[in-house]
Amino acid sequence: MLLGALITPLLVRYLGEAQYGDYAFVLSIILMTGLLTSPVVSVGLRKFLAENRPLQHWADRVYGFFTRLGIIIASAFALIIFLSLQSESIREILQDGTVLYIYVAIFVIMSKQMFSISINTLRGLKQERYSEPLFVVRKLIFGLIALVLIYYGWGVTGVLLGEIVGLLVAALVGTYFIHKYLDLDYILKIDKNLPKHELVKFSIGNVILMSLVASLYHIDLLLLNPISGSEQTGYYKGALIIVEFLWFAPIAVQTVMIQSASELWDSGQISEINQLSSRLTRYVLLFTGLLSIGLASLVQDLVPLYLGSSFTPSVLPILILIPGALGFATARPIYSIGQAKGNYRPIIVATAGAAILNVFLNLILIPRHGMIGAATATSISYGIMFFCHLASARVIGFNPLQDLRPVRLLTTIAISGILISILSGLILSPYLSLLIIPPIGLVIFLIMSLLTGALDKSEMESIINSAYIK
Repeated sequence: MLLGALITPLLVRYLGEAQYGDYAFVLSIILMTGLLTSPVVSVGLRKFLAENRPLQHWADRVYGFFTRLGIIIASAFALIIFLSLQSESIREILQDGTVLYIYVAIFVIMSKQMFSISINTLRGLKQERYSEPLFVVRKLIFGLIALVLIYYGWGVTGVLLGEIVGLLVAALVGTYFIHKYLDLDYILKIDKNLPKHELVKFSIGNVILMSLVASLYHIDLLLLNPISGSEQTGYYKGALIIVEFLWFAPIAVQTVMIQSASELWDSGQISEINQLSSRLTRYVLLFTGLLSIGLASLVQDLVPLYLGSSFTPSVLPILILIPGALGFATARPIYSIGQAKGNYRPIIVATAGAAILNVFLNLILIPRHGMIGAATATSISYGIMFFCHLASARVIGFNPLQDLRPVRLLTTIAISGILISILSGLILSPYLSLLIIPPIGLVIFLIMSLLTGALDKSEMESIINSAYIK
């Protein structure tokens, strides 16, 4: 995350608004395709490699099956994109430069799938000591190559080439570590004894869910670029990048919860699941609420310093997106607990409701209001995710509202928001504001959380102790 936070403003400045808008459009195609191809293997590898089934060479067989499946699926999507670009109607919609970028993006999609297979295999083998540093390796190589190639005039193509090299190097290093634990020859062995139906059924459920989530992430950018142009897309992408920093903690919780909650579901500990889900939902809402207040208070100072003064039009979309991003953040631990049970239908229905609304609102608002319409449509759809997944949780059989303390939460967020906003208005220097507001805002928020009872003293001590590194 730190590398991404350092690299992004450099890319924005060196590419400029229009080229960054083109990059954002192509990146949405890559990410949306990745969210259709990667889930075929990612969760399946983590789940089934962690199981110790009596079938001989179980882990080797699972790895071989998902590697073959992942490569086939990614190749199929790459072929679909390639054939789509041969259509005159599609080429008329896209600019010539964008068509070239999408051709290069096909190789990014294939590289991304190889990286996903390596990372999730190592995670399934409980070798996070190898898998997690590979994210740093990938990002570091990407940043260095992309910035050098931009300097020499390669523009968006250079950024995409940097992505390809970073992904492939990290994937190959990951494969080197994998071969210490698994027999790579099983990639080429067709296995008749493996329960393929079970593995594929699980993967299909995850692909459908991730496809719907992907539409929430990217439909706005995919519609905004051809309707409103590259410049507005660049401003809007800048807004999304900043707002998505609100999700780093909820995404971490979501990733961990799939494995943790599955053990509770298997042992039938419903009361523990209710307690865990409501406590995590409250923590995520509090933490993301704190970040949201800070971002809203500092956005006028942050955007020019982080993205450049030319990106001041991104400020209003950021403010519009914040409430929805808070709702989406809170929904994440809820539906991850549902995923852990393996009952995908209620989760898919809930996400589909928000996704359909998102498409409908974007189609209506973008032609009329451009990036402001996109931000409004997306924020509403993000916020609806929270309520949709509350309903899905009830259907699945757990209650994330058991210990939510909504009145205390809202009181904490409202009063803290007012106090921090007043303090921010008193500081005229943007540098002083960014230096002073975060620590003082944190103290104000923690005091208010204790005074209102949104957090208990024992919970506060537990959080501090768990964060303390000796």
